[in-house]
Amino acid sequence: MTETSLENGDIESNFPDMPVPAQVDGTIQAPLTSQGLPDVDVPQEPTATTRKRVCTVADTGEVLEDVPGPKRIRIEPASAEPAAPLPLAQATASYQRCEDFWYPDGNIVVVVQQVGFHLLLSCLKTYCKLFEREFPDEGRICRPEAPAEADVSAAVESREKVLYIGEGQTGDDSQVDESPSSGSQGAGDRPYTLVDVEAADFVTFLQALDTPLKYVLTPPTQAECLSLLRTAKTLECASVAEIAKHRLRSFWPPTLPGKHKKKSVTHTIDVINVAREVGVPEVLRAAYYELVRSPSFWERVATRRHALALSDADLVALYHARDVLQKKWAALLFTVPGSRGMCIGGNAFNSGPVARLKERCYRNEEAARKAAWQSELVQHTFLEKGSEDPIWYVERMLQSSAFRSLEGMWCATCMEQRREAWTAARTEWWDLLNDLFKFADV
Repeated sequence: MTETSLENGDIESNFPDMPVPAQVDGTIQAPLTSQGLPDVDVPQEPTATTRKRVCTVADTGEVLEDVPGPKRIRIEPASAEPAAPLPLAQATASYQRCEDFWYPDGNIVVVVQQVGFHLLLSCLKTYCKLFEREFPDEGRICRPEAPAEADVSAAVESREKVLYIGEGQTGDDSQVDESPSSGSQGAGDRPYTLVDVEAADFVTFLQALDTPLKYVLTPPTQAECLSLLRTAKTLECASVAEIAKHRLRSFWPPTLPGKHKKKSVTHTIDVINVAREVGVPEVLRAAYYELVRSPSFWERVATRRHALALSDADLVALYHARDVLQKKWAALLFTVPGSRGMCIGGNAFNSGPVARLKERCYRNEEAARKAAWQSELVQHTFLEKGSEDPIWYVERMLQSSAFRSLEGMWCATCMEQRREAWTAARTEWWDLLNDLFKFADV
């Protein structure tokens, strides 16, 4: 190697310039260049203060420089091959498959809350008036001429192959990909979105539609009944609605209520709203009375009224019904046995202490009888116990030992009279609820 010393102290080399790494030990260095030799284009690595973003306009070739920036931009090289197109099902529908109801021979995709169901359109049209109205000309082979015998046989084998022809498509069977794992849609798989239906409710509905014996062998729960009724109303499916209505009536019979069993306030309100919406007025009286006698409901009214899905008119009706029943309960309870407060048992001229004890009450004066009767009832706390649930508590009181203990002071005739009056009051009050809640207007 020959070196020549220059006046400015630099050293000139006869060898070509060797590229020097632009970055050593984490610092950016500019490559060495020679001076005094013919100009050579040497690429420079921009430093932190001189780095620029450069782009070239494809049409003109003009180079544009952006302003310097303190950060280094990372540019990923473009792929040489274009990205593979998405399958039609992914490109045109933003839903997740429901594997339980994704039939390989289905010909319509029903989308409910971003969940897709691949179903048979003819089945939906058979049971649901909504689909019959939405697709009046679908669900049958759409060819202008009569199909050949071979075509009919093929259609029967595949159940419903290419029956729902999408817009801009033909009825050519070769265009349909029927593989359930292919992820692509056939000609009959144009998505149809259902509104006002929840995905979970639609699954329950399809279970009833797909397996009719399911709810015959195992009757639906109350929650399932409400789910079926909501969906059946939207889809206008009478067969499923009748199954759910029949079952719901068994949960809320029109007979006199028995002992109060704690029920969910929210579910009871749901029953009222759904029964009104779908037309099952037979269950409303029992459901309303369930709220009347529910302490937890009145607690919620006082603390969380906004969380109750009841109208103000419903709440006023419930207040009024409770008030009327409580007043009737108090009036019935404090009515003294006998006629006009007088004993109606036996013969007043009977003599002897034994005969008088069996046939006549211990007290015969009206004022004394009234004071004694009310004192004994208050002592047994009948008034407080029955005010929450008067229709049932009448029956409970008649069977209690406390009531039987009154027979020692009151004759059998007077006690039987009160027993008959109280039994009749239960039926009277139960029938009164129809008028209080105006069920005829529901």
